[in-house]
Amino acid sequence: MHDSYISAPYILTKLKASQEMVQGMSYWTYTDLFEEPGPPTAPFQGGFGLLNPQGIRKPAFFAYKYLHALQGDSLKTSDPQAMLATQGGNVTAVIWDLEQPDQKVSNRSFYTKPIPASAAAPVQLRVTHLVPNAAYRLEVHRVGYHANDAYSAYIEMGSPKELTAAQIAHLNELTRDLPETDKVVRSGPTGTVEFTVPMNSNDVVLVKLKRSQGATERSRIRPVAYKKVYEQNHRSSEPPEERWHVSQEVRATSCPHGHIEHCVCGSERSCAPKLAWSWAALCGDLLSAHRSHT
Repeated sequence: MHDSYISAPYILTKLKASQEMVQGMSYWTYTDLFEEPGPPTAPFQGGFGLLNPQGIRKPAFFAYKYLHALQGDSLKTSDPQAMLATQGGNVTAVIWDLEQPDQKVSNRSFYTKPIPASAAAPVQLRVTHLVPNAAYRLEVHRVGYHANDAYSAYIEMGSPKELTAAQIAHLNELTRDLPETDKVVRSGPTGTVEFTVPMNSNDVVLVKLKRSQGATERSRIRPVAYKKVYEQNHRSSEPPEERWHVSQEVRATSCPHGHIEHCVCGSERSCAPKLAWSWAALCGDLLSAHRSHT
């Protein structure tokens, strides 16, 4: 499954589950070109690399690329398929939908054929207490079936043993990770932005909400509360269950100077994390993220 788009949400699920259990983890390995198995015999043969022998990015590559986008302070969430972060008043989220396929044969037989995705519940995001009537840039990137998915395209080519220069260029073009959404949205008079992100099974989305150029307000965010949501499992007729802990509230607190790089003590950026908690009394802004699976 190392070449498949299903590897991306699988990796994120395992990393999320290991939080607070290990001090660090590594991924083996960066590219399919490594010494143990000898020279690769095909462009895609289930190698462990994030890149194939021709340097084409696999879906697993984007799992780590999206994690790298979570800069700043991480936000706690009990949602098992989401990671959130904030920096300078901007919000970044990596959200996924892992659904193990019904597999009755070996990996080689199963993953050498196309595995189409199925529709999943959309993700609904609501961010409140932003700067009122302000412009924010919304970006959404995706990895999934036919999205940053070179391997499915390779199978549809007939799984050639060797790739031509044109085929390599085509597969690289398919994995440029261009945003599917890139637009300016405006917060309402109460400082709220709401939007919905469609999802398919085994999708991973990177969502960025960033104050547009010219903004001067910046903020720090820290978690303060959780809210459990009980709802019907949308994939079965089972009774309602505690499937997701899907709502989170966090407080955004601003530096007295209105920025993060310096604070009242005159210290540089390195002191900001230590002072973030003391800034809490100065600001009561609220940001909430809600993920709905109904």
